[in-house]
Amino acid sequence: MKNSDHTDRGVAAFPHYHPRYKCCCDTVHVKQGTLMIGIVSAIFALFGLFQALFSSSENLKWTILEVLYLAIEGICTALLFVAIFKDKKMLLIPFFLNQLVSALLCAMLTLLFIWALIDSDNFVGEIIKVNNLSVSITVLCAR
Repeated sequence: MKNSDHTDRGVAAFPHYHPRYKCCCDTVHVKQGTLMIGIVSAIFALFGLFQALFSSSENLKWTILEVLYLAIEGICTALLFVAIFKDKKMLLIPFFLNQLVSALLCAMLTLLFIWALIDSDNFVGEIIKVNNLSVSITVLCAR
């Protein structure tokens, strides 16, 4: 008997394994896919935090900003896990917004770096030369 045919007190059971609720080319349930995304995000945040705390950065301002960003990402990832295990869909929103902000930031930085490649004497090229931002930007855009 199919899961969708089962009734409990006259109400049809929720079809958890219907193809509509699968992701990754119909291979896993959305809940499992979200869990995998959360695990990968937590690993990236943890490695980024270790890199920010234990690297020999000379610019304290950038290190503080990076640690603050990674702390916010850690909180959003923790809320993602709470949303998965407690079935609280509203707790997915902070993680989604964090990923959206990260994608917009990476797109903006990509455009600025392309501009710096074209004209290395502009303010973006000078910031890159002075602060050596390549490691921090690589960690940020790897997410």
